[in-house]
Amino acid sequence: AAAISDSGQIRPTIAPIAARDEIGDLSRTLTAMLRQLQNQTEYREKMADNLEHEMRTPLAGISASLKNMAREMDNPPPHITEYLNWALEDVSRLENLLTAVRDATSLTEALGRDFKEDFLLDTAIEMWLIHSWQPAFPTVEFRYLRPAAPITLYGDPARIHQMLDKLIENGVSFHTETTPIEIILMEKNGAILVQVANQGPTIPQDRQNQIFNSMVSFRRQKEKQPHLGLGLYIVRTIVEHHHGTISAGTTEDGTGTVFTITL
Repeated sequence: AAAISDSGQIRPTIAPIAARDEIGDLSRTLTAMLRQLQNQTEYREKMADNLEHEMRTPLAGISASLKNMAREMDNPPPHITEYLNWALEDVSRLENLLTAVRDATSLTEALGRDFKEDFLLDTAIEMWLIHSWQPAFPTVEFRYLRPAAPITLYGDPARIHQMLDKLIENGVSFHTETTPIEIILMEKNGAILVQVANQGPTIPQDRQNQIFNSMVSFRRQKEKQPHLGLGLYIVRTIVEHHHGTISAGTTEDGTGTVFTITL
């Protein structure tokens, strides 16, 4: 257990024993294995960042070339214009994907610089709903079940906002049109519970824990935006940074999905 840090990082804490017996051989083998796992983990973490950096420049060049072609052509046939627009849209999608990868890979390091404070979570959610989520999704109905008494949370307001942003975006992506997104805040058994529920396709029970892993997605979303399965991974990372837990389940009537955060 000492070889795994609180953030899930591998650290080679087993000191090899110099004894030339089975115990010594075992300690040296375990030390080597932990070091290899640590190197592999660090390589995988840096790979996404390196990939994002290396792909930005050629994508920018492709985008600029396509835009120059569109400007320099006089009255191009409609199908040529359509092809150029499709190519530019695909470039934009790739740029959005790279941004998502960068945000996810740099999140853990950024969390270490966060500033936590006591703030009124019930009031904050109301403000985010009015000034952020409703303007972003004007055709979607939101229902906020606010507790009667104020609820104070010790945490980073900006990260809690980011966490709920991802859950709201997820709910909107998969909700059945004309049905509301429900945001429920309550206190139960001394803990703060935040729920985001939507009507729509449910998540199979045997996969409800897996969806919080990086690059995992099981539900088909309605939109054409690229989807890497990073949103819920970011949510879980922020929740755990605040010493909380998150779970996915099915709504009581079985017609949708509900995410429950316990802080």
